[in-house]
Amino acid sequence: PIAIITGIHAFGRLETTQYTIRDIVEVKDEPGNVWEHFSKDRLLLIAEGEVVAGFDLTKVTEGDITVTGKIVLLILPPPEILYSRIDNEKTFVYERETGIFRRPDPDLETEARRIAESHIADWALERDILGKAEQNGKFYLENFLRSLGFESVKIEIRE
Repeated sequence: PIAIITGIHAFGRLETTQYTIRDIVEVKDEPGNVWEHFSKDRLLLIAEGEVVAGFDLTKVTEGDITVTGKIVLLILPPPEILYSRIDNEKTFVYERETGIFRRPDPDLETEARRIAESHIADWALERDILGKAEQNGKFYLENFLRSLGFESVKIEIRE
């Protein structure tokens, strides 16, 4: 097989929280003509995915780090969702109904997967993934900085 690299990106991310979520999505294809009103094209997808939140450390500037002897102050950017994705191996079509007067829409599953990915990100935000990411990030960074010899560590989050 031939593979073409279309981009290479450097990341400075600190992933601190991951939610694994299962979602059920139902999508229906709208009828395109009179005959299609008498039948349906419906799909029920069970999707499993993950949402990962944390900090983009490329947004930390020199001015965000203050060291005075064995005291350090670190100002972090706000936590954010770093990525969300659907796990294709654990996601499947549970049920598909296509009527006699209708062809199955080949894009219906793709649409259901897009909806599921949006749902899992929204679900994670509603359940405070960013607050948990902030809490975990502060904990890990404080322990890391203490292991480097700092006796007093203060971590703040930029507004």
